Amino acid sequence: MIVICGEYTDTATGVSAELAIAQEEKLPYFLLWGRSEKTCKKPKSANAADKIYNWTWENLKSLIGGAR
Repeated sequence: MIVICGEYTDTATGVSAELAIAQEEKLPYFLLWGRSEKTCKKPKSANAADKIYNWTWENLKSLIGGAR
């Protein structure tokens, strides 16, 4: 699961709910920085250790390859 984070992701209840379901189901996920010119925030249900990765093609290829 790819979670694209933006300025208000921390208040998006639907995003937090979907991420919580993915966590309960033990589905792999990662967070991507969705707005290069803005500050992006993690969903409330994200783990403290979850990193928000820069959205680059190299990161995306690496993260998708590692999620299999």
